[in-house]
Amino acid sequence: MVDASQVVEYIFFFWICVTVPVQILIVTSIIRKFSQFKMNKSFFLFYTVNTFVDFINQFCMAFGVLFPAWGLFIPIYLKLGSASGKYLLMGSLWTRVSQGIACLLIALNRCSAVIWPFNYERIWSNPVIYASIFFQIFSGLPFAVFAAFKDYEWVTNATTAEQYDISQPDVRIIFDRINQVQILKIIWSKDADSKLVYSVGFIIEVENVPAITHTNKYEHSSLQRKSVNNQLFRMAASVCTIEILFTLFMLIVVTMPIHPNLFYALYNSLSILYSTLSPYILLICSSYARRLVKETYGEFFKGIKGFLETTDVTRRPSVSPSTEVEMPTLSTMRSSLHR
Repeated sequence: MVDASQVVEYIFFFWICVTVPVQILIVTSIIRKFSQFKMNKSFFLFYTVNTFVDFINQFCMAFGVLFPAWGLFIPIYLKLGSASGKYLLMGSLWTRVSQGIACLLIALNRCSAVIWPFNYERIWSNPVIYASIFFQIFSGLPFAVFAAFKDYEWVTNATTAEQYDISQPDVRIIFDRINQVQILKIIWSKDADSKLVYSVGFIIEVENVPAITHTNKYEHSSLQRKSVNNQLFRMAASVCTIEILFTLFMLIVVTMPIHPNLFYALYNSLSILYSTLSPYILLICSSYARRLVKETYGEFFKGIKGFLETTDVTRRPSVSPSTEVEMPTLSTMRSSLHR
């Protein structure tokens, strides 16, 4: 019998596979035309950096959480020990914090473009942009370092332990049938460590939500920019919704016991949703981004068509001039008759 939490994880993994090509297409479109950007250069730069952070988060989620939970590559994980799961979990936590900071920077960037359009370039000068990108990338480093000094261990069920003859000291075997859905998962050796780590995560989420929500107050500050403001409102509302969901989830994890399978299903789903939603929000909210993607998409297929035509021409057999037969024309036929 397939557990409901596994079904949700399968759906979201399929969602990752669908979204990654979309993210690559958008980032490629941005990089190709980046030199042509004017006022939106900092915004698209933040988005591009955040997309690469999303890729790392998706990789860590897939190989550090989903695959071992589904029973994939179990011998490899057991051979590498708990260190492999530890570093993947650290990467997941690091990128999760960086994603929250990126959303905050993007929201502030768009808000400043609407409120102070004439001072936008001065506000987002090159030093500010570089400092923001540095903060965006390394904001999760202290969180990962904090988690690095904790002890970890793999947890598996009795069926898997018997199947793979598991006897490693860093693998805990659970004989309770209720907890046998997750085949293999990495956890903190001490429950107090997990509470402390997620308490820090809860504080970060609480700090992000008011700052992002505060930008909504200025969405309708200019009637002349009503259409732009409506787009920004939808973008900020989507970001705030996910941030609030993560904040509530962290609050539940810290304050009350939660079933392990339910915890992993919710955390994995929210993390995947967070790392895959941004390209669709950008396409919905930015007509300029849609035009960039459309141009890149058209040029890509135009290049493929040209390549196929060139290949077809080179494959055609060439006719030697010596073997060519000159077909008689009407004038030559008349001249031969007169003769």
